[in-house]
Amino acid sequence: MLIRGLRSRWAVALSTRSGPEYKNFPMGRETIMTPVSWPEGQFPVFSPVNGKMSGWPMPSPSSSTIIKGNGPLISQGDSISTFSPNSSLPAHFTYWRYPNHTTSGFIVSPPENPGTLKLTPSKLNLTALNGNYAGPSGQSFISRRQQDTLFTYSVDLDFSPTKLESEAGVTAFLTQNHHLTMGIVLLPSPHTNELVPHVRFRGESYVPVPRPVVEELPREWWAAGNRSDGEYGIEEFKGLSLTLEIKATNATHYVFSLGPKREGDGKMRQQKPLKVLIEASNEPVSWGFTGMSSLLRISFFFLFFHSLGVQFLFMSFCLHRHHHRP
Repeated sequence: MLIRGLRSRWAVALSTRSGPEYKNFPMGRETIMTPVSWPEGQFPVFSPVNGKMSGWPMPSPSSSTIIKGNGPLISQGDSISTFSPNSSLPAHFTYWRYPNHTTSGFIVSPPENPGTLKLTPSKLNLTALNGNYAGPSGQSFISRRQQDTLFTYSVDLDFSPTKLESEAGVTAFLTQNHHLTMGIVLLPSPHTNELVPHVRFRGESYVPVPRPVVEELPREWWAAGNRSDGEYGIEEFKGLSLTLEIKATNATHYVFSLGPKREGDGKMRQQKPLKVLIEASNEPVSWGFTGMSSLLRISFFFLFFHSLGVQFLFMSFCLHRHHHRP
């Protein structure tokens, strides 16, 4: 119980945004506050927790109430357009497995591409060995927790794969065995059997997930030059500069989209439409129950990178997460 003044009392509790069905709650259990009335000589009366609530007046923001520290307040969105030289990763970025820094998996503003974040590949994908264990080698991905019901999350990706099954992309992730993933992956073309870039959507969960979607990327997105036979192969591969997006259009579904890299920021980016790959329910990443240790049960949206071959590829991205409403 929190007490402010003589009459203003608040209770702190844990709750989900799922409703009684407990089907769609990708952010798991969250800490909430509800107003409490406690008439003298009686038991306290707690206000029911609903999606929209009213309570005691809160103090107006002032210099004495603003918490100082690194990173944005929870009510603010992110718009990270560059990773400055000699800086570190934002404090609210996190990992699933502790990164293996001996492999230099994450480099802020590398000399060959300043202002970006460079990732080197891991051999394991997001599911890893069996959905529970990842071994000591680690996984190359970095994350940002979901905090809003509705949002738009996008990543600008520079990617030049050379090995079969090399993959980089974005995902809505709860655990290694609960995630929805959209990746750019090098696979054989069904027409020429040459290795060409594809987009691939896959889901992993204990509840039904959508069927995998695999589509060859349009040649104009990645190939340079023209061949007389109208075909492009990996020898014309000029690398990829794409925007990948996950958007929560309602409380129950994510939309996964992609397209050539969008320049600019804010409304300018939103005016450039992307190709919608799939709309998927968030039920596969609404799973499990924990008490006060609920941080690990919150969906992550992050960039991942893995390759089955021994190679040194680099990938850079910009993060644009636009806050819609709490």
